[in-house]
Amino acid sequence: MKRKKIVVFQGGLGNQLFQYAFLCKMRELGYETCYLNNATGSHNGFEIQKYFITDMIECHSIFYRIFKYFEKLYRHGCHFVFSTENRFSIKKSFQYGYWQDLRFLPIGDIIKFKKLLLDDANKRILDIMKGGNCIAIHVRRGDYLLPPHNKVFAGICTKEYYQKAICIMKSKFDKPKFFFFSNDMEWVKANLNIPNAECFYIDWNVGDKSVLDMYLMSHCCGNILANSTFSFWGARLGNNNVVVYPKKWFNTMAAPNIFPSQWIGI
Repeated sequence: MKRKKIVVFQGGLGNQLFQYAFLCKMRELGYETCYLNNATGSHNGFEIQKYFITDMIECHSIFYRIFKYFEKLYRHGCHFVFSTENRFSIKKSFQYGYWQDLRFLPIGDIIKFKKLLLDDANKRILDIMKGGNCIAIHVRRGDYLLPPHNKVFAGICTKEYYQKAICIMKSKFDKPKFFFFSNDMEWVKANLNIPNAECFYIDWNVGDKSVLDMYLMSHCCGNILANSTFSFWGARLGNNNVVVYPKKWFNTMAAPNIFPSQWIGI
């Protein structure tokens, strides 16, 4: 076994799934791996082990102290032990990034949900989805409209983007049913009316239940993504036939290399 790699987990659940995929990729390449939880204060905290079947070991507590020390130096431009996307080095001990790149995804279907408990409302939605031709539409506004996130994410997934994506889905599915997942359902209902189509609006899975939105999205036949890793994994974790995503992902940098060639970018 090669030298141990400590994969730092941070951000929300979508980011944690990329980090777990990267950890599995390192192990696939023959490296001993462990994880360091730096996600406690992010969104709903360290969620991946609650909701997904994982195979990873937490690093020794001494590495937390070492990490905090070097993290301060890293923020001042020192990269002694940190490997990041922009400065990727397999020689470094701490793998500290979001790893949103197809080359960092392992081979095969290694990320699976645990058995999740659904309440009656979510069971009803899942039963309808089983009827086929179900399209998940993720509309993320809320936090994306507020500083500092608005500079990075806002204004990308516009009304026009969703209208074009819906037209694509209508051309590929016979009488599709649309399932909206959003933290701003008022905006959805005011701007994304779909004539002569069955529409369902799911906005009750909040806080630590938000993972159920991802779970339901993964059961759809098609997905229309927001510029969100949560959206991405909702599609990636299912056997989704058609996925539409925004080619522009950020306002401040180039889009990540995470989209399979068969997905449709607009």
